[in-house]
Amino acid sequence: MNFSNAFQALGYIITQPRTDWSAMSPGGVCISIWRDEIHRSGDGLFVFDTQLHGRDHDLWKRKPGNRKRIGHLARVMAELGGAVDVVIVHGTPGGRVTSADPWDVERRGARWRVVSFDPGSGHYRAELERLGTGQPASSASPVDM
Repeated sequence: MNFSNAFQALGYIITQPRTDWSAMSPGGVCISIWRDEIHRSGDGLFVFDTQLHGRDHDLWKRKPGNRKRIGHLARVMAELGGAVDVVIVHGTPGGRVTSADPWDVERRGARWRVVSFDPGSGHYRAELERLGTGQPASSASPVDM
C-alpha cells in the first residue's frame, strides 16, 4: 500500500505526502515509523526511540515533517495519554518509501504508545503494548512486524 493510503486506512489524511510524517484527526494522531528503525530493547520489548534508532538528528530536526509531528505529539501527550496510531513504513529510512502498512490495533492485539517526548527537539520514544493490559508487548507477543 502507498504511504497516503496507509494513513487513510486508519482515518487520517496526509496533506503533504512528500514532507509529512504524521497526521491528526478529531479522534487521534497517527505517526509513521520506519520498519527498519523498530528494535527490541534488552528485555525484548518492541520500541522505536529517535535518539537510539532514528537517523542523525541534524538531518531531520528542521524538516517540516518534524515541526508538524512535534505539534501532533504534544497533543498525544496532553490529550491522548500517549496512545498513537501508526503507519509502518518500508524502504530506506529517510529515503525512498517502497510501501506502508497501517498498524491494525485490533488484529494485532497491540498498540503503540509514546512514553517520552521532548517538544524542543522532537525526540520521542514509542513502545508497543498489549491491547487492554497496558503491559508492554514482548517477544512472546504474537505481533509480527
